Amino acid sequence: LLVLDSTGDFYHGHAVEVENFTDPNKRFKVSELIEPNTYRGYTILGKYDLEGPVEKVYLKVGSVILELAAVFETEFNLIAVRIGKLDLTIGDGKRMVTEAGFRNGHGTIYRSGVEELKAIDSKFLDVELIPPVVLVKAQPSLPAHWAHLSDPVVVQLEGIIRRSGGLSGLQVSQGINPELNQRALDTVVNSWSFLPAISKGEIVDTELIFNVVFKRVGE
Repeated sequence: LLVLDSTGDFYHGHAVEVENFTDPNKRFKVSELIEPNTYRGYTILGKYDLEGPVEKVYLKVGSVILELAAVFETEFNLIAVRIGKLDLTIGDGKRMVTEAGFRNGHGTIYRSGVEELKAIDSKFLDVELIPPVVLVKAQPSLPAHWAHLSDPVVVQLEGIIRRSGGLSGLQVSQGINPELNQRALDTVVNSWSFLPAISKGEIVDTELIFNVVFKRVGE
């Protein structure tokens, strides 16, 4: 998934299939994407710190790129109802969407490489491994009795980001002293959250080394 905001910046995300599903209707994790008009559908993993309103949204599957069309609220609610009626056990995709009430699409389909989408196509990540992303990153406060330390006050940690987004095997790879090292560890364990890595379309465990930067009281 590729999101373009009004400032011209791009943001990436990925639709991820649930592992070891037993019910074909639950192959994709359910998310509440919009409130109060709750929409349940694909879970899109990504970090979207948008600087401005969304201008365009593109979805790429294989060599096909879909430019999603904006819809009014009433249309959106109707689409959400129809999506809820999709029967993923139906092998014929066309019959599946028509039986749910869809008679027309809501976007434009392109083939990857077409002239009018060359600039967009180049923005999609074309790598085998998409590294993990820190979604929430709190800074520990620097105690007053360590105020004499020069900036930046940094503790380097390492650990394994699990497929669930959880963290295991966390340890200090480059520390300062026992007190600050423990503060950095506690802050990450209690406050940080991660987006797992994706390799060849699959969520995977990955090792990560990262810095925890202390903030001074009053900053």
